[in-house]
Amino acid sequence: MSSVTEHLSTLVSQSSSILSELKSDSLSVEGLASKMDMRDTTIQLLDAHSDELNDTTISNEDRDEIKSLFDKFERLNTKIDRALKEALRESRENLAAATTKRKADDKYRHLASPDISHF
Repeated sequence: MSSVTEHLSTLVSQSSSILSELKSDSLSVEGLASKMDMRDTTIQLLDAHSDELNDTTISNEDRDEIKSLFDKFERLNTKIDRALKEALRESRENLAAATTKRKADDKYRHLASPDISHF
């Protein structure tokens, strides 16, 4: 049972680290991807031990600890989802603003040097 709780603790820690990365001012896509990959590996390891969770010999104390860790993971995962959606929304807004600025700059350049070849 300790391997399941270890993996769950690691998963909670990794999720917390991902959330911190998402909330930081200097978001690193590479760093975030690396942390997400490590978390995925931990989830796969936890999945390999899932047969231990179905065991009827789990003590109530272990059940409570596992439930607590799962609850923490679920809350963190919800926060990560919200943070990712917010980062995506901000990126879209920045892209839209940059596109609008680019179009305005292009129009200004065309007006600054009009085509007079037809004269």
